[in-house]
This record gives sequence, structure tokens and C-alpha cells, in this order.
Amino acid sequence: MKPYQQNCTTPEIKEATIRHYVDQILNYPMLAESVILRRFLEFVVEETLAGRLNQLKEYTIAVNVLNKPKDFRTQNNGIVRIHAGRLRRVLEHYYMNGPGINDEVKVVIPKGTYVPRFIAGDQAIEAYGNSGSELSHGQVVPMPLNRPTIAVMPVSCAHTKKAFDGLADGIGIQLCDALLHEEGVNVIAYDLLKTGNHPNENLENLAMAYKFNYAVLSTVQVEGGDVKVNVRLINTQTKLLQWSKMYKRKVRDLNILELQDDLVNTIHDQLHQSIGHMNSGKLMKGLVSAG
Repeated sequence: MKPYQQNCTTPEIKEATIRHYVDQILNYPMLAESVILRRFLEFVVEETLAGRLNQLKEYTIAVNVLNKPKDFRTQNNGIVRIHAGRLRRVLEHYYMNGPGINDEVKVVIPKGTYVPRFIAGDQAIEAYGNSGSELSHGQVVPMPLNRPTIAVMPVSCAHTKKAFDGLADGIGIQLCDALLHEEGVNVIAYDLLKTGNHPNENLENLAMAYKFNYAVLSTVQVEGGDVKVNVRLINTQTKLLQWSKMYKRKVRDLNILELQDDLVNTIHDQLHQSIGHMNSGKLMKGLVSAG
């Protein structure tokens, strides 16, 4: 079996070695319980090893991994980017806090591409050294002016099962990632609000400090086999409730990651409509519903 070589500066790695370590990742509980993420990782790895790097596009992943129809339009749906972000976070957790910390070969899917890189263990330290960081090397991205700025506030969760640890933040982070791909809005980093030292600050003061004019507030309640998520969109300048909805799901129908995906996709679809109203200057008038 021929060794795999990414470029002239990367040492050759045997394909069998790559497959061995990928199989270990696929058996990691955080990944093993998600059919979608398993298929995503398997597809990008197989296409890369087969030399079909030009096939690793958002559209081909949507059709081949997510079973989207042939007429699927990626510009109208960020589902592939959302799942790619989830997969990157699972890999990061696997290597930073899980059994992969000492793996000799590590799998990295750089942001901005779906082509994985297979890196010798020592060289992967930098790739997973900045947990969750969007920027590196002091890069600063200016915030465009004259457009709505949204903050997804830290999500609270009331539950008694350890399996739901991380569900609240998972929803908040994934929703923030989804909103990041919306045109015409700025998005405040979820981690900035989550880790900020402002436990007693009210929303109005936070909005002034972080300069956002819309806030998404969410609460998650888990009771028995039911999950209820209440989401509200508030205009922090007018103090008006722009939109609110209660989502209900049965836990037994989905595993935790699939539940998170389902909720985030549904919430994002509704917020997408609200963002259209923001950019057109037509604010919704306190629409409250349940579903």
C-alpha cells in the first residue's frame, strides 16, 4: 500500500496508518453516536485518500453525506458548514481532552476547506492549540458598520441527566456559527459573552458594552423524555420583544447531537426570516408562538 503524501514538505504517512487512527476517531463516543458526523468524516477521508480533492465541495458533501437533492443550493442553506463546524469541535475535543491526545497521526480539517490534513502528532499541537479560536497570529477582522449586530446570549439548561451536559452551550455555539453566514449582520462571539466576567450585568448594559442591538435569549428544559427550548429575539435599543417561540422535542426520537442539530436548524430558519426584516427595516411586531 502506497504511503500518503500531502505535499513536498509533509512526511509520507502510510494509508494503513491513517485508516487506523481514523477508525479510532470513529469509535469515539462523541462521534459514534452521530451518524451524520461519522459519514462526514468517512467521506472526506476517503475522497482525500483517493485523490479526489476537487470533489470536496459544499455541494458534493450535501448530496453525498446529507442526502440532499440534486437541486440543493448551498447559498441558501448553511447545513454543511454547520456540520463541518461540529466535526471540527469533536476532533478538537478528541485531541485536546480525549483519547487522541497522544495519537501519532492527527486529522485536521482547516477552516475554510473540507479537505482533511493528516499530520504527525507533534506538528498538530499548533492546529489544536487555540481552542475554538477563529483568528490567529493577531489577525483582526473589522466589524462592518451600519448593519444589525446580533448576540447569542449564553444558553441556560435545567436538567438532571449528565448526558445533557453541553447541550445548552452546543446550541448557543452552533446557532452563533449558523448566524455568522447570514448576509448583512454582525455576530458577537458566543465564547466572549460566555466567559465574560459579567454575571450580574443586565441585558441593556451588556448591549452597550458589546455594541449589539439584537439579542437571542434561550432556555432549555429537560423533563422526562421531553425537551423544551424557548427562544426570544429582543431589540435591545427599543426593548421590544421581536419574536418568541417554544420548541418541543422527544428525546427518545433523537440522540443528543441530532437533537441539537434539529433544534438549531429550526431556530435558525426562523431567525433567518427575522434577519430579512432587520435588513429591510421592517421589524416584526412581537410575534409570539409555540410549536
